[in-house]
Amino acid sequence: MDVMMTARNIGLIGADGSNVFGTIERHVVLAALSELALTDIDDADLFAVAVGRVNSARSAGVERLGETSFLGRTNDTGEIQLSYRAEMADIFMDLAIDLGIRKTPARAATPAP
Repeated sequence: MDVMMTARNIGLIGADGSNVFGTIERHVVLAALSELALTDIDDADLFAVAVGRVNSARSAGVERLGETSFLGRTNDTGEIQLSYRAEMADIFMDLAIDLGIRKTPARAATPAP
């Protein structure tokens, strides 16, 4: 699964590649990173760093839910932590870059003249 396609699918990047503003539920971002990590066990350390960045990102607020909201969402605490979409998109972009660098074969050594 492609990191940037996943970012687009969860609404961190517009369909046309443009920036998206507003908030996103933090658990959605963490679930997407978890799914990506399961498909790329060799790079688990990069995904762990991304998860750490998500967890330490500044809060965009907390949505308080009753036992069941009008959207049918429920959770044990009744609260959903929100994050800024642009900040989460930056984390996905950095992850994609790090994965790309790691997976690019090293250049062959240049023979001495």
